[in-house]
Amino acid sequence: MSREYLRKCISGAKAAAHGGPDCEELRRMGIADDQVLDFSSNLNPYGASRLVEEAMRNVSISCYPDRHCVALREALAAANGLEADNVLPGNGASELIHLIARAAQGPVLIAAPTFGEYRHADELAGLTVQEVMAESPNLAFSVDILRRAIHRQRPSVVFLCNPNNPSGHYLALEEVGVILHTTRSVGGLLVLDEAYVDFVPDRWDSVGALGLQGLVILRSLTKLYGLAGLRLGYILAKPDLVRALSTVQPPWSVNAFAQAAGIAAMADKAHLESSRRALLIERARLESAIENLGYRTLPTHTAFFLVRVGNAKRMRERLLAHNLLVRDCSSFGLPNHIRISARTPEDGARLIQAMASESTSGNASVDAEQAPGTKH
Repeated sequence: MSREYLRKCISGAKAAAHGGPDCEELRRMGIADDQVLDFSSNLNPYGASRLVEEAMRNVSISCYPDRHCVALREALAAANGLEADNVLPGNGASELIHLIARAAQGPVLIAAPTFGEYRHADELAGLTVQEVMAESPNLAFSVDILRRAIHRQRPSVVFLCNPNNPSGHYLALEEVGVILHTTRSVGGLLVLDEAYVDFVPDRWDSVGALGLQGLVILRSLTKLYGLAGLRLGYILAKPDLVRALSTVQPPWSVNAFAQAAGIAAMADKAHLESSRRALLIERARLESAIENLGYRTLPTHTAFFLVRVGNAKRMRERLLAHNLLVRDCSSFGLPNHIRISARTPEDGARLIQAMASESTSGNASVDAEQAPGTKH
């Protein structure tokens, strides 16, 4: 591979936008990091299980971590009814997305709007990227449109986020089955990103229902499990795919703390369930309160949801002045929407109060004519 080709790939790639506080921005505004309530990141505000802290106390920082993550892989395999050679842990799901892109051999198809790191990773790898945009007012993917696009473009890899980020829309088993069958028929690989599936109360078992033929399942332990600061995700796939992806993964990719924390977090099912239940209840309360202010929310299956506010950039700026951070969805092609992730009821009350203040002051506006996904 020539140096010029590498330069072309890098120069043509645009970094993906992400949620979370921008420390430089906060400092310019004179806001301390710990003063901001972050509704922009789809995380668990109740934090990790207490078992995680206990497990990390026994981790030695003077030794290299297990480069093969044997104990963690065994725990993840057992939790999913698989063998350890079906599992590849990584330094967050984002690293694993980049590994898939590096290993891909042809064009890529992405169901959009969705997580921007798919495109970023594929462009860095020099791959041709096509997107199929959701056309529903609720940003639900059309399985028929996706199926036709796969037949037409014959991609080597299809990225499908389910439930999707940022919409929270969740495809049923039968719908994903059609997409998988179609991708297999053209010799492609379906990457089913289930980073947020733990938030879904009525989720279906993708491993048991779909198997792993022609499929890579991508999951995260940083969201509901509360391990975002440690970075931990994993892949479930056929052993040959796991081996192939592991060859392009840097050694010691998953640190010792993350390995110990992952095992401990999975063991505390009570914490996971109580967090999920509390966040889904709070999300429903937030949706109702925001709709009572005159805004429109989009249906979701997760603890985060989209709100049409008229001007997302302006709303984010206004709420940040209240020390509240929401996600401006312009980077998703949704300049009229913000994304809000549920936090505690006390935090939610502050957000509603601030949004009500902005609404009555005339600083915010709702553009009822602007369709979701439309770009100016």
